[in-house]
Amino acid sequence: MNRENKGFTIIELLLAMTFIAVLLLTVALTVIQIGNIYNKGLTLRMVDQSARAITADMRRTIGQSQPFATATNFVQMKDGDDVVGGRLCTGKYTYVWNYGISIKSNSQVNVYSPDDNPNDEKIGFARINDKNGKYCLRENRGTAISRANATELLSVKGGGDLTIAIHGLDIERTSVNLSTSQALYRIQMVIGTNDQDAITILVDSVDGTCKPPSDALSQQDYCAVNKFDFTVLAGGGGGS
Repeated sequence: MNRENKGFTIIELLLAMTFIAVLLLTVALTVIQIGNIYNKGLTLRMVDQSARAITADMRRTIGQSQPFATATNFVQMKDGDDVVGGRLCTGKYTYVWNYGISIKSNSQVNVYSPDDNPNDEKIGFARINDKNGKYCLRENRGTAISRANATELLSVKGGGDLTIAIHGLDIERTSVNLSTSQALYRIQMVIGTNDQDAITILVDSVDGTCKPPSDALSQQDYCAVNKFDFTVLAGGGGGS
């Protein structure tokens, strides 16, 4: 009496193992892709939230100020021929910032006074109580900032690290109405992650972008650079 042997052949086992391997690989790739999308979303969210906080603060501050001349109240800070940051005096308050590249290279001009800055924290982007606009006067442009009068909108942590940074900022007065003491200003700001190897910034044109995936230094999942272009009405209580 012949007894039929039941079991898998080698070919059937190979096919089953191949199917399981492909299935596991597909699941792994899917999980990795989901993780990449999640990380990219977090990065974009951080940049967007930082930009919204800064633009809202500038709209409120400039909107409540009197018209000012950008030729004297908007100062590009330089280290030699390199633009490393800036100052914008609006009347009661002054905005002070360092560009991301200057923070990384330790060449920034805008610094906190050593008397009230024991941790050697650097300025990212801050609003300073500066009623007389002294920080924009030519003789005071190299003056250290009092930490006690500063409200940080982008904070630099110990060691000079700044996850999100200002990479470019420009302001121009587009119109002025002397009869109503109002003026309209256009502000262009480039803000993004501060991995200098992964971004390309064109400060002169106030623009920038993350390097493409084809670039060996690209960090697509952890890189985001956006340009924000908005207007503010000084003397009118707000902007658009």
